[in-house]
Amino acid sequence: MRRFLLASTTVIALAAGVYPVLITSSWAADLATVYRRPSIVIAYNWTGCFIGAQGGGGSQFDSQTGMDGVGVFGGGQAGCNYQINSFVVGIEGEGVWSTLRSRNDTITLAPGGMSSMATERNKSFYDVAVRFGYTFFDRTLIYTKLGVAWSNQSYNLVAITPPLATTTTAASWRTPGVLIGEGFECEITPQWIARIEMDMFFFDATDVTFATTGGPPPFIQTVNSRDIVAKLGLSYKFL
Repeated sequence: MRRFLLASTTVIALAAGVYPVLITSSWAADLATVYRRPSIVIAYNWTGCFIGAQGGGGSQFDSQTGMDGVGVFGGGQAGCNYQINSFVVGIEGEGVWSTLRSRNDTITLAPGGMSSMATERNKSFYDVAVRFGYTFFDRTLIYTKLGVAWSNQSYNLVAITPPLATTTTAASWRTPGVLIGEGFECEITPQWIARIEMDMFFFDATDVTFATTGGPPPFIQTVNSRDIVAKLGLSYKFL
């Protein structure tokens, strides 16, 4: 009987010593599972400067030919952004070479009639604009832009009068204007940003001197034009 009581007491003491250890180990494992350290998500910051390339196409209308035309262009852009909460402000400069043009071909079928080919080209244009944007879903930005622009234009008219009389009229000039645009940007990596944008250019009325070969003396006319373009671009952001 005494041996039985002694053995029972020993078993109870051992159980009392081991059970808290098992409970403590189990709770520690549960706590380690429940209270894992949360992962840290770093928000993208649009503040910084960038440089990139762009290309696209569009249409042009000018008062000299009185016609609409199309063309393509390619060039680059550079600028800087500054983010304030979800709002982004910035400044940007662009410059492109262009094949935008409008053309007016005329043929007079009457006896002794003439034919002519008139073409106005927007050979290149560049602009400086401020941008106002709003970022959402962290890595996307929608923006509008407003700025000043300049265009290098040229005009060429070839008129043929039977039997073989040919008259050439030509001019080249630079004209200022305004730019209004809207765009969307998406961060591909922390340093590479893709964009899609649509711009409207309104170039001022400019007095242009047209030189004529084989015809009347030079003359002056007022010319204005407008362009609507769509572009795709890729920029590298300096961290």
